[in-house]
Amino acid sequence: MVSLAKKIVMVCLVLSLVLASTPGCIDVELAKSLFIPKKKVVITYEAKVYTIKHIFVTRIADPSTLQYHNVTEIEVIPDTRYLDVVISASFPELPDFGNDTIRELIETYVPDRYLNVTIYNPNGTPVVAEFINQTTAHPLQLPRVGHPEIGKWKVRVSAQGVGVESMKIYDSFGVRITLSEPVETVVR
Repeated sequence: MVSLAKKIVMVCLVLSLVLASTPGCIDVELAKSLFIPKKKVVITYEAKVYTIKHIFVTRIADPSTLQYHNVTEIEVIPDTRYLDVVISASFPELPDFGNDTIRELIETYVPDRYLNVTIYNPNGTPVVAEFINQTTAHPLQLPRVGHPEIGKWKVRVSAQGVGVESMKIYDSFGVRITLSEPVETVVR
């Protein structure tokens, strides 16, 4: 019978010979993977929403209240599934003010009430270009952009409208852009 001490010495001797005869270093990652279970990464998708909206409130002494201009950057990350755009606008019919001066003033400064939305990909190419006025149906769901290009997209919005506080009549608009972005979750 071989004693336990002799068995341990023999195992250590064999391990020493094996380690001494293998060229290079021991792969630590391989050794860790034998003893530590691997982590599993699960990818889910979440909606990231960007909203641009405005309500016009006209101040006769300030013509800039009749215009709106904005450029917003949107970052599209790798593996984004889609980009959706929904545009809504409201251009209510202006009532008879009982005062032709007010109507003439509005029509002079705001001959056309509109919303213009253009979305550019990272290369500067327009992907979405919509012009909306009083006769366009709202809301407007645009075709989905599948697997949008990675990088900084630009959303350029320009609009012209009126808002009459005393009569509670306001032109307004909203642009909602939704990205379906990947989110990694580590599960053990």
